[in-house]
Amino acid sequence: MGNKMSSPKTLTSFEKWNDLPPEMKLVCIDHLDFKTRFLLRSTSRTERALVDAHQFQMGHVQMQGLLPYPINAIIPSGYDAQKLTIIPSLNSQKEIYVISVRNATRFTETIVPLLVFILKTSIISEFSIEMIRQRDWVNVFGNMLEPASFRIKNFYGVILSHQETMFFVSKLHSINESIHLDANGCQKFPMERLIEDPAILNTKLLGIRDLPNKDAVWKLAEKWIENDSPIGTTFRVTSTNHRSFHQFAVVFKDRLISETNEEILIKTDNPSKHILLKLARRCRVSRPLICIVVSSETKELEFETFGKWVTKKMMPLSEYLSFLFVEDMNEEDDLNGSSFIILMLHCVWLLITMILKCLFGRH
Repeated sequence: MGNKMSSPKTLTSFEKWNDLPPEMKLVCIDHLDFKTRFLLRSTSRTERALVDAHQFQMGHVQMQGLLPYPINAIIPSGYDAQKLTIIPSLNSQKEIYVISVRNATRFTETIVPLLVFILKTSIISEFSIEMIRQRDWVNVFGNMLEPASFRIKNFYGVILSHQETMFFVSKLHSINESIHLDANGCQKFPMERLIEDPAILNTKLLGIRDLPNKDAVWKLAEKWIENDSPIGTTFRVTSTNHRSFHQFAVVFKDRLISETNEEILIKTDNPSKHILLKLARRCRVSRPLICIVVSSETKELEFETFGKWVTKKMMPLSEYLSFLFVEDMNEEDDLNGSSFIILMLHCVWLLITMILKCLFGRH
């Protein structure tokens, strides 16, 4: 009879960690899960430096308030109604961390350091953050984060202020897949400054909701021409100034290839590339549009596919609620009468809570 192989034993403790060289520790850290890494860095300055020096992949990180869009555009949540959701891997939903913020101390001493750690040491697939009532993320983070240091593939800035929008965009690394911003609720949306930022110019997809600037589309397209942006570079706007479409044709009249009521095609300095501006499917008031760099060999029949990206869930605030009173709401749009009623109940509950806090304060 052959020798029986003994089953491997689970290692429950390791007393020689401090005797390992830094190189071997880094190899071990590479195999630790997110929670263990974060706990390890709090044991000593040496371990903190080792953990922080090692970048790791992060699936989804979201800092959100109590209410989803569009209610959060009307009544933003306070810091005590926020929650931080962390999903280390998008391929597996088994490891999910949800941390609720109950007071200012927990927000300052737990949430902020954790966010800084994640943003400094992670390559994040999806990162979403929204405005907090009576809090400014610029002041919250201060000088803790370096410019162009966020390695975020897909960034979502929800209902951020002017300063917060510029703050987060300036921290994004110039190589990313998509940036999604809200101009709704943001006074003096900084589009002029944004189109000068490398992260905005190099992103594959820029999406902005409720953009009032009529010059934004043609100015960004002008930058694409200067930089010879790659085919597929896209700018999506859910609602924009009604003069944007006409303004685009006027500015690029010398580059005009074709123009219809819904499409404008212009040539670039690169013979292999054109830029297409196309109105998306019509909504009740606004007309979403898409601007995209296309191959010069793209057939006109293919242009129609570029306009099919809008759902009711992405609609501007002014139109979102109007769909409650029509019969064409579908589950695929993630919006129906039941969800609207739930949102309204949340809104009423939040209003009552705010009134009680103002009357009786906190003890």
